[in-house]
Amino acid sequence: MSRAKKVLRQSSASLLPKNITGPAHQFKCIIAYDGTNYNGFQAQETVDTSTVQEAIEDAILRTTGEVVRIRACSRTDRGVHARGQVIVFDSRCSVDGKTLGNALNSRLDDAISCLQCVKLSINSDRMDPRKLSIGKEYEYRIVSGGVRPVQERFHVWFVRQLVDIRAMKEAAQVIMHREKRDYASFSGERADAKEGTDTFCILHALDITLDQACQEEINHEQQLWIRIRISGDRFLYKMVRNIVGTLVDVGLGKIDASSISKILLARDRRQAGQGAPAKGLTLVRVCFP
Repeated sequence: MSRAKKVLRQSSASLLPKNITGPAHQFKCIIAYDGTNYNGFQAQETVDTSTVQEAIEDAILRTTGEVVRIRACSRTDRGVHARGQVIVFDSRCSVDGKTLGNALNSRLDDAISCLQCVKLSINSDRMDPRKLSIGKEYEYRIVSGGVRPVQERFHVWFVRQLVDIRAMKEAAQVIMHREKRDYASFSGERADAKEGTDTFCILHALDITLDQACQEEINHEQQLWIRIRISGDRFLYKMVRNIVGTLVDVGLGKIDASSISKILLARDRRQAGQGAPAKGLTLVRVCFP
């Protein structure tokens, strides 16, 4: 018996009402999740993996009785978190978005929340959030020096040595560019540097700040709680993590801030610094026209 038939047989009384004869509506949701225990966002063909997409689609099935394929804005990697992932799916469910969102939250895993659910107009064009988005904002958290923060270990990158945050800021100013620039050196795939592949992006912001609340709590200078905010029109595969890793290498003195321009011109991933681990990265929001 299929998964859908089992749901309909076992819990049909708890399913939300649907308009069987009318057209399907599109529902747009903002999703937050802790990516620690998921094998990334995108559904996988293998049956022994658990992804955020599969967990959401399963909750929709148990809420509406419908087998759907959601359309997401960002396919985050394993261990990456989100506070502003955007998904869209089609449903004949006749309730409003808030009711559907509340119902989904009662069925979603504890590590996933639907922050907002909106029912789009019946006349709206089919929405693909990945194609329609005009920008994304990410946050990366680093703890530098001191003792490993046990309670935050799945949400920060712990760097044992103290980094030079001023050198990191100097390098960030060179990387950040509000006009199109080639970021092939920070791509996670060498294929991105091949001729004909678009590796040009626009970075709107690349800010490095200390988390003042955390700094006041620890009350000493032997540990830095750092937040890196980066926003742009688009990002190459693992681009954010490779930029962050390079900035940390600058902060550790492994790369000189003055060499960043040469790294950008090289269009060679091997010239840049290390890649930062996934766990410190969070998708904060997605921008639409």
